[in-house]
Amino acid sequence: LRREWGSLRTRARDLVAIAAYARATSTSEPLLDDRTWNDLNMDDVYSVLDRTESVVGQQVLYGRLRSARQGNDLGAFEALVMHATEDVPGRERVQLALSRLRAPAGYDLWWLAQPNALEAAPWHVLFPVAGLGMLGLAALVPFSPPAILLIVAGSLSSLAARASIAHSLGVVAGAFRQLNPLVAAAEVLSDWPSSAAPLVGTLRQDVPRLSRLRRIARWAGRDPGAAVAGDLPALLFEYLNMVLWLDANALFFGARELRVRAPELLRVIAAVGEIDAALSIASYRAGTAGWTRPTVGSAGPMVVNDVRHPLLPDAVPNSLTLTPPAGIVITGSNMSGKSTFLRTIGVTTILAQTINTCLASRYEAPLLVVRSCIGLADDPSAGKSYY
Repeated sequence: LRREWGSLRTRARDLVAIAAYARATSTSEPLLDDRTWNDLNMDDVYSVLDRTESVVGQQVLYGRLRSARQGNDLGAFEALVMHATEDVPGRERVQLALSRLRAPAGYDLWWLAQPNALEAAPWHVLFPVAGLGMLGLAALVPFSPPAILLIVAGSLSSLAARASIAHSLGVVAGAFRQLNPLVAAAEVLSDWPSSAAPLVGTLRQDVPRLSRLRRIARWAGRDPGAAVAGDLPALLFEYLNMVLWLDANALFFGARELRVRAPELLRVIAAVGEIDAALSIASYRAGTAGWTRPTVGSAGPMVVNDVRHPLLPDAVPNSLTLTPPAGIVITGSNMSGKSTFLRTIGVTTILAQTINTCLASRYEAPLLVVRSCIGLADDPSAGKSYY
């Protein structure tokens, strides 16, 4: 962790799964449209900024950039970034906790909070009744050995019930396995600064409320391959599972708990992701020269001095003053940098309004909407530009 701090993270990123969270959970401003996002090469910009430890952090950082107009919570986000910068031991403790949340199945954690993610039919209320009945029969065996026959019959019925719910549990099992690492990370993160309360203020209240869901997830999300591989505790658990209808009860109680605790789960995912996103930006700042904190929301002209594109390590700085209602015309020959300059202004505006960080010596502007229409063949990192 110390070696990688401040350095670019080169790794595979499932951008489809990362983007799905932003598309599904955006509730305020509309997301930046696809044309503008692609025009500004924001997937590449995101990859440069992404130094997160968890898949949840990847999703929230992407969603923050894609929202494009989040100037209202920049103070809280800045507080998280500064805390990550100044409290090195605390930051490393948080990074270790977040690093246990890297499995690709974690991309689907938000989906668990969607309506009917885990479906339970009305007749599933019989599952806990059957489980309690099997416990009663087991207690009767010393006094009435024929009760064993009823236990065998009940176990066979349990196998049939497991077969009927296998698909429902299989769809969510991977995400369920990530609930415990998520809540464990949230417990470590819950003492972060109160100045960031707009983003993480509900963690202390929400984490205890997920304790029951966490226990259910431990048994519903276990790895069935362990029993097949001969792991003795896992094998014993499978026998108990068959006798006591544990998988069936996991479906019944898990579906009920998810319906009740969906808001808390989504808030915990968002808070954990925001802290990880702040860690990522703190690392980006530590390894990047010439960045500044913007002034967003000021009345008057847009003033940007010595601005550079984050994808170009040796970019020539440029400046711009734009006073409404006037516009600006940029002229020049092909390959002279017009499109790259336009992209630089667009990207800088997005970064200013979402992560409070700009590659410039000065940025002052009102809260802006970013829209673009630039040639699809352009590629600033490769030096390709056509007017």
